[in-house]
This record gives sequence, C-alpha cells and structure tokens, in this order.
Amino acid sequence: GQNLFDASTAFSGEWNADETAERLITNGTIAPLIIVGVYNVGSDRILDYTPVADPSYGGGGADAYGNFLIHELKPMIDARYRTRPDAASTGVGGSSLGGLVSLYFGLTHPDEYAHINAMSPCFSICPLLPPCTAPFSRLRICRTRRYNTNNTMMRAVKPISTP
Repeated sequence: GQNLFDASTAFSGEWNADETAERLITNGTIAPLIIVGVYNVGSDRILDYTPVADPSYGGGGADAYGNFLIHELKPMIDARYRTRPDAASTGVGGSSLGGLVSLYFGLTHPDEYAHINAMSPCFSICPLLPPCTAPFSRLRICRTRRYNTNNTMMRAVKPISTP
C-alpha cells in the first residue's frame, strides 16, 4: 500500500494510482472505483505475504492475512462506502511479495476476488503455491499497456489467451 498514492512513503517511487484512476475515470476509460492500499508491516511482510514457509526466510502466514482482508477490512469498506461487494466487482493486487499473495488470494478465493493484478510475483521466495480451488478456466494471461507517460505501474490489461 505504501507505493500507491504517496512518493514520501513509497519504497521505490509512487505508482500514482489515485491520479491515474481519476484521469481514466474522467475520460471514460474505466468505471469509477475504490482503491484501497494496505500498508505492509515491515519485517512481517514475508510472514503476511507468503502462503508457505521458506526454510531461509520463514513466512507462511498468508491465510491469516487473507482472513483479515476478507473478514475485517472488506466488510468495513463495504459498510462505510457505496460499493459493489460481489466478487465480480472486487480485485486484489500487488507487486513482488504483494503480487505473490495477490495471485494466491485470487486463486484460493475466487468467490471473493474476480480480478487479480499480480505484478512480478516473487516466486524466488515461494516458488510453489499450495493447491488452489479456483477453476483455471477463468485464468487469463494478459499483456499490459501503460496509460501513463511517467512510467507508473497503472496498466490496462488485454487478454491474450483464453482457456
């Protein structure tokens, strides 16, 4: 979450998610949406963002983090804001370890997240994901096209394969 909105909290540059979303909504490219950024907790991010423990790095607490997102954070957002709470209107995303855990959540909780944005998932720490329940017929491999001229991470996806 630190990278989304504010350069002063970003690890390696702000993604300009708010400015990009506002521009894309204004010009009609995307429908209005709510973007929620969850800050990682520093040294515990490996615990929170990995589905299985690594012998060298530890981790393996992604299910607990996922339960927090699904059973605490999302219900709070749905109660406070006018949302479309269904899975078809809900996504999860991140990069590196955030991409890994987003891919894991999307595959293990297809009833919660229909959209996954897994940018450069960190398979070096967690090369194998646990068995997933999601039907892989829904999985799309996408090519991305940048909308920004300032090289940020906001992208629109175009499916290039459909199973």
